[in-house]
Amino acid sequence: MLIYTNIKINKIRFYHENVKKQKDIRSKEEYKMLKKDVKKKGILDPVVVESFSPDFLRMHVGEQRLLLAHELGIDKLKAFVYTKYETKKKPCIGRKINNVKQIKKYFRNTMIPSYKCLCDYIKSGIITLL
Repeated sequence: MLIYTNIKINKIRFYHENVKKQKDIRSKEEYKMLKKDVKKKGILDPVVVESFSPDFLRMHVGEQRLLLAHELGIDKLKAFVYTKYETKKKPCIGRKINNVKQIKKYFRNTMIPSYKCLCDYIKSGIITLL
């Protein structure tokens, strides 16, 4: 199941809780450039989050955006939330996604890693659209 929603960043856990890795990400020039861009334009593309329960959401694609949100005081991120497990209950409140065309309209272009990841997961069967 796949849901599009806005999520409070304090509900999202990092995929890698490794502080050293996060420090390494912050030290890269690409990150510093992205930070300047986000200050001007905001975070434009959604992240991908895996739901294990409504209270356990783990970042899958978009760690830089989550780090920037924390640093810049952004309290919510646009996100696609998926669960690998069969469930009739939605993992969170939001818009249920039924096809790839619905996903595409939320991204600036199809080269964005979050978009590519979602398409790969759907193609491989990790995410099932209902």
